[in-house]
Amino acid sequence: MIPASPGQIFATIGPLSISWYGFCYVMGIIAGFFVLYRKTKHNKPFSDAVFDIAFWAVIAGFIGARMYHVWNEWWFYQNHLGDILKVWEGGLAIHGALITGGITLYILSRKKHISFLRLLDLFAPAVLIGQVFGRFGNYFNEELFGRPLDAWWALQIHITARPAQYAAFETFHPLFAYEILLNAILFTAIMLLWKKLSLHKGWAIGMYAIGYGVIRFTLDFFRFDQFGFGPLTLAQWVSLLAIVVGIWLLTRRRSSTNERY
Repeated sequence: MIPASPGQIFATIGPLSISWYGFCYVMGIIAGFFVLYRKTKHNKPFSDAVFDIAFWAVIAGFIGARMYHVWNEWWFYQNHLGDILKVWEGGLAIHGALITGGITLYILSRKKHISFLRLLDLFAPAVLIGQVFGRFGNYFNEELFGRPLDAWWALQIHITARPAQYAAFETFHPLFAYEILLNAILFTAIMLLWKKLSLHKGWAIGMYAIGYGVIRFTLDFFRFDQFGFGPLTLAQWVSLLAIVVGIWLLTRRRSSTNERY
């Protein structure tokens, strides 16, 4: 059984408190940049361009992640407008980060004359390893857990963090742990196939779109209080779209390009 979170604070330095959530996300960003470095270090001009793009993509992704989360849970924020900016308490949606980060990559790839698909391939494993680290922050914040579960791998949740309808239950599905494990497997698969498939632009982002789309679509069935349309949540509809795009990327006809890299 996974014990309940020991608390949200990682360290306190004078009046400044550093949350586990923030610490985990920073570690995820560092890990992502390390992957980018490993994949581009052989070409200094290209590496410099990728890191410049990555800097702005992280900022755009952070903003998009928060906006998407607030929209997805507007049922709560419409009555708590003051909490919209409290990102240290959690609430960064990966789909929002992927949308705004992807738009940023596209704009800057055109500006720097770099293949957009090659950039996406480079960022796919970087984003995945960032997600692996970032999801640990959800554990300390006692969020991203699912419906009640009575099993040896269940997650204990403090009563103050339980949804009102499940206040009588003590253990729940550890969705953050499921996603950490599945994302790590997908990351490993992409890295193992890198040398074999790296010349085919779009393969890594295609695998990511399909793999993470399936992961998120499946795990959302275990969540509660999610905004949606019809029988599916918003995240599931987006995941289905990602899967379709991923299949197209893996099956599309290759074409030549005039881009520098």
